[in-house]
Amino acid sequence: MPSIKRIGVLTGGGDAPGLNAVIRAVVKSACNAGIEVVGLEDSFDGLIDPSRSRVLTPDDVTGILRLGGTILGTTNHGNPFEYPVDTPEGKVDYSERVVETFHKMGLQALVVIGGDGSLSIAHQFYLKGKAATWEPWALEQVAQHDWRMVLEAGKAIGAYDARTWLAEVDVPASTIVTMRDHVVPVRRQIRLFQAIKDCEAFRIDGDHDAILAKREFPPLLARAVESVVERS
Repeated sequence: MPSIKRIGVLTGGGDAPGLNAVIRAVVKSACNAGIEVVGLEDSFDGLIDPSRSRVLTPDDVTGILRLGGTILGTTNHGNPFEYPVDTPEGKVDYSERVVETFHKMGLQALVVIGGDGSLSIAHQFYLKGKAATWEPWALEQVAQHDWRMVLEAGKAIGAYDARTWLAEVDVPASTIVTMRDHVVPVRRQIRLFQAIKDCEAFRIDGDHDAILAKREFPPLLARAVESVVERS
């Protein structure tokens, strides 16, 4: 991964105590690491209109620790994927514009400070970036569903814990290990399949979304199924 030199920071959702303290921590930590910080005003609005942004230095955040609110401003009505506007349709998708502005500003990462709503929007942008590598069939399937439902399903799956019963599995099994997974570390995947008595591992050079992004996944899955059949 290239070295990060310039990041953005924003606060989203309703006002809450401690937002300025987090902004201060981000700016001071980043500057100590030689990273420039751009403050984006009023949540993601600062990425819709680039004029609503400014570089933040340690001097800019000195003395804000005890201040209420947020020096960057915030809003809970600025979802770029469903931006409220005065048109017959009522909402506009500004997500492409946000991504374009992000790159034009030379940002390499974005720190989003907020609650579930703001972080869900941030995750939507993460998935939007990942989707650029997905197979056409995957994009078509995802487009048929509400992003929020996809995120909720992902959250539920991520919270599921099978460790309590894996050792009780007494039938042949197969698992596919994603060797570049940024969600579930490889070492954790290995521990999980090793807990199953008769489990064969198949490895793929991909991230957590390999099923969507890798053409090699379907034939590998077929091999994994065949392995179970042969050992049954």
